[in-house]
Parts: sequence; C-alpha cells; structure tokens
Amino acid sequence: MRWIAIRAAMLFDGTGLVRDPLVLVGDGRIAEIVSGPRAVAPPDAELVDLPGATLLPGLVDTHECPPGVVMGGPAARIVGSGPGTAPSRNFSAR
Repeated sequence: MRWIAIRAAMLFDGTGLVRDPLVLVGDGRIAEIVSGPRAVAPPDAELVDLPGATLLPGLVDTHECPPGVVMGGPAARIVGSGPGTAPSRNFSAR
C-alpha cells in the first residue's frame, strides 16, 4: 500500500480542533488521524508538510455559486455562457 502522511498545524474534525495532526492516507482514503506522541508516519510514507495550515478532511465545499453566477460586492450578476443564453442581469443582494 502507498502511504501519504499529511502533517499540519490543526485539523477540524466536525467536533473541534485537533492540534498537530498527522493524517495517514492509504490507497487514496483516510486510514487514520493521529496527534501527539502517536503521530509518527510509516517509514515509507510520502510526507506532505503543511505548517500553519488547517485541514478539513472529508468535508465538501458547499459554498459554491451556481455556474454562471458571478459574486462581487453587493450584487450578483448572472452571465450568459454561450449562444442562446440569457443576457447579463444584475440582482441586488438585500
């Protein structure tokens, strides 16, 4: 099995912050998350060191704008993306 060990400053696990975590990934899946004295990577693991970073393993970014919506300042603008699409319209965010 190919191991990747990801070390960071913090990790948010959905319940709180874990300091100095080591995330062990094997075959593309999170196998274990450890911290403290147990946080030792397997000797053959590829180490990814992310000092100062906070990891959010398993969480999906759900703060996405639908395709064609451009956010900026107090207004959102819907833009057409090809032939036959609607012209741009501005909407006030209230």
